[in-house]
Amino acid sequence: MSLNYTWEKLFVAVLGMAKSDESLQDRLVGAHLSFHTLRDEDFPEGELRKSFQEIMYALTLRPAREDKGTVRASTRLMRNKEAGELVEKIVSLYDEVAQLHGAEGQLGK
Repeated sequence: MSLNYTWEKLFVAVLGMAKSDESLQDRLVGAHLSFHTLRDEDFPEGELRKSFQEIMYALTLRPAREDKGTVRASTRLMRNKEAGELVEKIVSLYDEVAQLHGAEGQLGK
C-alpha cells in the first residue's frame, strides 16, 4: 500500500487548518472536506486506522439537521476544548502518516 494519496489529503487538511482564521469547529469542517475521500483501507491496519476511524466518528456523530450535513451538525455542538483535541488528533495522524510516507520513499516503494 502506498501512503502517497493518504499523506496528500491529510497534508491539505492540516495546512488548511493552520492557515485558517475561522473557529476550530469551522477548521474541522474544512479539514473533513480535504480528506473525506479517505477510507479505512487507505491506512495500515492498527493504530493509524483506529485513529482515522475515531476522527471520522467524531466528525459524523450527529445526524444531519435542516440544511446542515452531519459534519457541520457534529462540529457545531463541540466545545472549543473538544474541537481543539480533534484538531490535534488530525495533526498527529498526519505526522504519523508523513513519517511512514517518508520511510516508504527511502525504501523505494
